[in-house]
Amino acid sequence: MVWWLALGIIVMAPLLLHGGVIPWLFALLPSMPGWQGAVQGPQFLSIALTSALAGVIILALATRRAYDWYHILTDTVIRGLTLWLGLFCLLFIWLQLQQVITGVYAAPIDQSYVTHAKISSPVYQFAIGLVIISLAYIFAQAVKPHLFTVQRSLAASVLVLIGTLTEKIFFVVEGLMYPTFGTYYSVPGAYFPSPIELASVAGTIALCTLFFLVVLKTFPVIELHAIEELRGEGHGSAEGDD
Repeated sequence: MVWWLALGIIVMAPLLLHGGVIPWLFALLPSMPGWQGAVQGPQFLSIALTSALAGVIILALATRRAYDWYHILTDTVIRGLTLWLGLFCLLFIWLQLQQVITGVYAAPIDQSYVTHAKISSPVYQFAIGLVIISLAYIFAQAVKPHLFTVQRSLAASVLVLIGTLTEKIFFVVEGLMYPTFGTYYSVPGAYFPSPIELASVAGTIALCTLFFLVVLKTFPVIELHAIEELRGEGHGSAEGDD
């Protein structure tokens, strides 16, 4: 039951929620040139998968260290997850490239203005740069496996999470700052998150972390028969040593 529940959450949640329903809602907002376009749906799905897998790697390493699961979440497992993270990062960068190309080449005036403002912003360059750096390391360790270390995979996952979160915040803020019809703003200005917004982000992260810890404490995240087999092997080897 737990296996099928996990499969349903992993497969259906990104496709039907973050990667399905939400992005298509942006197609109903043609007055925001930074939000329209057919690529927004796949882009949301790519960033959801990229950030989710980066979070899975971080959580796997945290639980491995906390519960001494080095024999279950081995380096081979972490390396495999890291390779998949590289694939999703490549998809994310590719779709970002599609947005930029369609926004700078023969685009409408509002779309061209928003795209040039985006690619010239240090915030966007910082976010994309973090993902590209992580992608470069993952590609290098895929070609030369001796470059792989758990610490480097952890660092790459953290950079990907920071980069994707920064890009998506920038996506929302910029989309509101550059409408096609500026009737909502009498005086143009700059945006900086307020203390309430920063506290809301921090509280959301803390709430999700607390929820995950409760689920981790309540439901087994590792198959019980696998743990019993490992315990049996350890008990058998101990008797053999005796």
